[in-house]
Amino acid sequence: MQTFTEQKRNRRQQNPANSAIQRKPLIKLSDNRQRSALQKQQVDALAQHSNEKTAQRKETTTEAVVQRVIKTSVVPDMELPQADTDKLEAVKAYMDTSLASVNTGIKDLYINIADMKGTNPADTKLNPKGTGIVVRVADWFIRISSVGDICGMLAHEIGVHTLADNQMSKKEKQEELEHQAEPFSVNVGLHTHTITPWKDRSQGRQQDHVNVGRDKGNKITPMRKVQGTRKKNTSGKKEKRSAKDVNSINARAIQYAATMLRIGDAIDADNDITQKEKDRRLYDLLNSFLFDYARIIATNDVGKRSLDKSALIAQVYNWYKKVIIARHFSKHRWLLRDAVQPTASNWGMRAYLVGKAAYALALQAKPGGNTGKVIDGIGSAMGYVAGIGGAILGGIGDGISSRTPDMVKKGAGMVGSVISTTLRGIDHVAGEVDNLVVPNVVSAGGWLLGKLGIIKS
Repeated sequence: MQTFTEQKRNRRQQNPANSAIQRKPLIKLSDNRQRSALQKQQVDALAQHSNEKTAQRKETTTEAVVQRVIKTSVVPDMELPQADTDKLEAVKAYMDTSLASVNTGIKDLYINIADMKGTNPADTKLNPKGTGIVVRVADWFIRISSVGDICGMLAHEIGVHTLADNQMSKKEKQEELEHQAEPFSVNVGLHTHTITPWKDRSQGRQQDHVNVGRDKGNKITPMRKVQGTRKKNTSGKKEKRSAKDVNSINARAIQYAATMLRIGDAIDADNDITQKEKDRRLYDLLNSFLFDYARIIATNDVGKRSLDKSALIAQVYNWYKKVIIARHFSKHRWLLRDAVQPTASNWGMRAYLVGKAAYALALQAKPGGNTGKVIDGIGSAMGYVAGIGGAILGGIGDGISSRTPDMVKKGAGMVGSVISTTLRGIDHVAGEVDNLVVPNVVSAGGWLLGKLGIIKS
């Protein structure tokens, strides 16, 4: 039997081509150059492929960014007058501009103009897919409001509710849940205004309102130093919370202010309108925002207390205006213009509120109904003479309701310097001294007569 070595030798002899051990020749210089060229081609091809992939990713990213931009649509349930359509077209443009920089998973903002009764101008919710915000706005509110008023209302609906929920982190939401179980107080003048815990859900209070009002009013920057959370000690028991920081502010309040300011920037950048109209829109926007915050703080979010606490609302309003300007003027220079800065007062605030309510209810009166009686009833309730109350309030609704609550400068035609000074003094005292604010009085006339001892209040 042949050994393995002998078999191998015989095969080589039978095949001369295999008679020599086949070895790979050394690579010649020319072959090395060819290989380098081939490698370079491969590297170039890979680089080109990589660049194409990068370009595709950029295109995809660009498309994704476009998809993240919130697009505003106006969806009316009825045919609107041209004046209302024009206002909404301007509002739509401002909302698109203001929301362009907001990075969110929400794609659409639907402004649904609906037939809504009562005095609530709007409500909001997310659509079933969670990709769109739906703000339902009463048709009568569009009719009686300016572009700035409507923008202010939308700033509330998304900046306090839906968009704020989307923008707040899990940590901020958890913090909010913990803090809403505690009372919150802020000092303005001689008053301490307290928002009671959310467990008190009576009288129409809303959870987001209770939380958005938590702002101590630091004028340098809205500090995020808040009351500490309870921590477990070594024995496993929860310790007491740390003291509340005097400069604390809720994250939802920051979102609300940011929403309002972005809309203000969009209005200020509108060069297709006159400077006067631009300032008017900014004025109304800021007024809406300040009144909203002041009402929540001064009334503990009990809406029906707005009239009898008008002096306190005015005081908080003017205080918070200074807070907002001091915090944000460096990035939003329009806040410094005198023409956009509203000033509130007790008397002007009442005229403003009554005028808005009167005009709203008048527009909701059925065709052929006695609108005068609707307005006249409100006039009587407000302490005006019943026979002429309708005419007075009708005039206020038509002329003053769209104005901000400036006490003398824009209210009731009282422009004399002596009257102005006197009323401002009374207004200041009424807003500062507790015993001059009668909680259940809804009539300025009744309040005055009560103080003079003519009637019992």
